[in-house]
Amino acid sequence: MITLPLLLWSIAAAPSCQLAVFDLDAGEGVTVERARALGEVVTAAIADAAPDCHVLARAELRAMVSVETERQLGGCDDKEASCLAEIGAALGVDRAVMGTVAVVDDTLVLGLRLVDLSAARVDARASESSRGDAVALSRYTARRLLLGDRAGARPPEPPPADAPASVWRSLAWTGVGVGTALSALSLALGGGSLGLAALSTSMKSTRGTPARDVDGVDAVGPWLAGGANLSLYLAAGSVVVGGLLFFLPATEEPAR
Repeated sequence: MITLPLLLWSIAAAPSCQLAVFDLDAGEGVTVERARALGEVVTAAIADAAPDCHVLARAELRAMVSVETERQLGGCDDKEASCLAEIGAALGVDRAVMGTVAVVDDTLVLGLRLVDLSAARVDARASESSRGDAVALSRYTARRLLLGDRAGARPPEPPPADAPASVWRSLAWTGVGVGTALSALSLALGGGSLGLAALSTSMKSTRGTPARDVDGVDAVGPWLAGGANLSLYLAAGSVVVGGLLFFLPATEEPAR
C-alpha cells in the first residue's frame, strides 16, 4: 500500500487524472435512494478535495458504459484484480471511490475506499460513524479519504437523548399526585364538617332558630365527615403505592 503523502502528490501532480465515484452500497437500514443521495454528497466532497482531478459522478459513469456493463462492474470486489481492471478499461480511469453506508442502532456508518484500478489494490480507507448529520458525516469521510488528518474538524455529535421515563415511575408520580389531591380534599371536607358542627351548636343555643334549619345542618355534617374519612384513606393508599413504585427502574431499557 502506498503512503498517503505519495498518493496525494500523485493525484495533485496529474492534471489529467480521473476519479470515478461509484454509487454507495445500501446496507442495513438504508434505502437505495438515501444511499444514492449520500453518494452525491461524497462525489462533491471528493471533487473539492482533489481539484486537479476530473471526478466522474454517477450520471457521467452511466453515460460512459452500458447498463449491462454497469451491472457487471457494480458487482466487483476489491480483491478481484481482473474485475477491477475491467472497471479501469471500461471507464478510462485509474482510481475509483467505492463505499457502503448502513444504519446500526440509530448510528450511521459510512465506509469509503480509494481503489487503484490498474494495480487492483486499495490505496486508502476511511470509515466514520455518527448519530448526527448524515450529510456532514459523508462530506467529512470523503475528505478524510483523500486528505487524511488535513480533512478538517469532525462534525460534532448530538447530545445524548434522555432515556424515556419508565411506566412505573410515571405511575409513582401519579399515585403521589392523586394522594396529595385527595389529602387536600379530605382536609376541606373535614374542615367543612367541623364548621357545620359548630354552626349547629350555635343555632341550637340561639332562640327562635327554626328546627328544620338545625335538622338540615345536622344531616349534612355526617356526610362531609364520611367523605373526609374516605378521602383520607384513599390518599394514604395512593401515597403508599406511589412511594413503593419509586423503587422500580426509573427509565426504560433501550430496545436492542
